[in-house]
Amino acid sequence: MNIALLGAESSGKSQLAQALVQELHALLPSPDRGGPTVTLVPEALRSWCVAHGRTPQAHEQASVAEMQLAALHAAQADGGPGAWVVSDTTPLQTAVYSEHYFSDASLTAWAHHAHRQHHAPGQGLTLLMGLDLPWQADGPWRDGPAVQQAIDALLRTHLQQLGLPFQTIYGHGTHRVGAALQAVAAALPTALHAAQTSWKDSLVTRANYLLQTSDRVLFHSKMMPVCEACSDPDCEHTLFTRLLSQRPTRAVNARLVPPAEKPAAG
Repeated sequence: MNIALLGAESSGKSQLAQALVQELHALLPSPDRGGPTVTLVPEALRSWCVAHGRTPQAHEQASVAEMQLAALHAAQADGGPGAWVVSDTTPLQTAVYSEHYFSDASLTAWAHHAHRQHHAPGQGLTLLMGLDLPWQADGPWRDGPAVQQAIDALLRTHLQQLGLPFQTIYGHGTHRVGAALQAVAAALPTALHAAQTSWKDSLVTRANYLLQTSDRVLFHSKMMPVCEACSDPDCEHTLFTRLLSQRPTRAVNARLVPPAEKPAAG
C-alpha cells in the first residue's frame, strides 16, 4: 500500500507521516512474522532546500519531482511485494508549487500519471492535510498563511481532476493520527485473507482509541477548538457544538428583556 500525504506548507505533513509510520510499525506484524515492510519516504523538496540553502527555481522543479518519485520507487523495491510506503508528498505537490510560483504547468500531466499509478484505489490512498493547525515559520522555506490557502486550493483542484478519492485529515496531535489510521483501514480492500483482516482490525481499534482519547481531553479543555471529533469540517458535531455554545448567551439575553407591561384596567 502506498500512502501519500499532501498539503500546503505548515499543514503537518511531515509530523503526521512520521507518526503514522511509527503506528504502523507497532500495529502490523514484522516482515519475519508475515507482515509488510513499512517505509517512510521523506520530502525531497526539504532535502533539496537544505542541501542548496535556498528554494528551487523554475528550471529546477522537475529534478525535485523526479527525486521524490525515485525515492518512492526505491522504497517499493527495497520493501518488496506488499510493502507499505508512506510518502511525505509526491510529484503532484511539486507540480502544484511549480504552477503557483512560476505559472508553469509543464509538470502537471507527468505528475498526474505518477500519482494515479501509485495511489489509485486498491494500491494506496491520498491523505490531504486540513488547514486547522496554526501556521508556523520554518526559516526561509515558508511564505505564510496566504500561500497556504492558495496551495490547498490548487491541490484540491488537481485531486478532483485526477478523479481519485482522497481523505482530508483534520485534528491536533493524537486525533490527527487516529483520523489517518481510520482512513488507512477504510482504504484496505474489502476482500482480505485472515491475516490482513486482523491487520485491519488492529488499525480500526487503535484509531478508535486515539479518537476517543483525544475527544475526552478536548471535552475537558477550556480551550476546545470548534471541531475535533472527526475529519469533516461540516459535520453535525460542529453544528451541534456551535449551537450549544450559543445557548447560554441566548438564556442570559432572555433574562435581560423586561416582561411586557400588562394593559391598564379599563
